[in-house]
Amino acid sequence: SISTQSKVEKEYLVKYRGLAHVHNRWISERQLLADAPKILAKFNSRYQKNK
Repeated sequence: SISTQSKVEKEYLVKYRGLAHVHNRWISERQLLADAPKILAKFNSRYQKNK
């Protein structure tokens, strides 16, 4: 029998400035850390303040 483990990875729904909502995409946290670490840090900082 094959055991499968599903890893849960955090994703963010990204809205691109200047594009319609139809272009929104789910992006993994890992990818955002690689491509836009400052933007992710800023978002997380704001989100933590509102909790």
